[in-house]
Amino acid sequence: MKYGYAVMQDGYTYEPGVEVPDLGSVRCIQKNGNKRKYAFLSKDLDKLPTYDNLSSGSAALATDTNKVYVYESTSKTWYQQGE
Repeated sequence: MKYGYAVMQDGYTYEPGVEVPDLGSVRCIQKNGNKRKYAFLSKDLDKLPTYDNLSSGSAALATDTNKVYVYESTSKTWYQQGE
């Protein structure tokens, strides 16, 4: 979605007219440099960010299923942990 004003989302500032990604229920709950921790609903797994500068080791918890995902930056992929 594009806005006519600057939007801050997930630690990024999107200038007016720039496409802002739809993150659905995905919320950043902790940020340490380019490594982040997210909480989200499992229906929004495909909305987890894959930014160019998102660091490997970033993690995400699907709060409705208790599944944990860890990000690997060279493949830009979120991998489910356990099971």
